[in-house]
Order: sequence, then C-alpha cells, then structure tokens
Amino acid sequence: LTDRAAKRKQPELGEPVNLAAERIEEGPQGETPLLAAAKRGDVPVLKRLLQAGAYVNAPDALGRTPFAAACAGGHLGAAKLLAAQWCARAARAP
Repeated sequence: LTDRAAKRKQPELGEPVNLAAERIEEGPQGETPLLAAAKRGDVPVLKRLLQAGAYVNAPDALGRTPFAAACAGGHLGAAKLLAAQWCARAARAP
C-alpha cells in the first residue's frame, strides 16, 4: 500500500463506496477507473462508471482525459460513448 492509500478512511461494512470517483493508487499518473477503462476500450465498464457518477472528463496527473486515452488507443466505441456523455452533460449545464 502507498502511504496515501493506507491513510485513507476505509468504509464501514455496508457503507456505500463511490468507486467511480476513486483514483487508482498505482503509478504516478493517479488514473481514475474511468481513464483506465478508456485506455482499454472497455465500453461495459465505462457505462457502469458513468452511470455511477464518474466525471466524464476527469484528467489524470498528466492532463490526459478518458476521451483522449480512448482515441489514442483506437477505441472508437469508447470514444463515441465518452463524447456522447460529454455532449449530454454539456447540454444540461446551466
């Protein structure tokens, strides 16, 4: 465990956990699960994370977004999903 992960409050049994907002502690990039799924082009996982409230455009420590990661990996389905989600949220913004 990293020091940061060890210091983090652990949820009590039965307490809801928002895994969509958590950052993966391995590596210096501080990737979100959404970014990791976008890199893999894992559309089912992307859908579940977005439904759970993951921020569609959350960058890692290097500024890479899930959409950019999906495009860089050639994952068209993932890129389309992320772009559609971003547009839908932008349309609802005040």
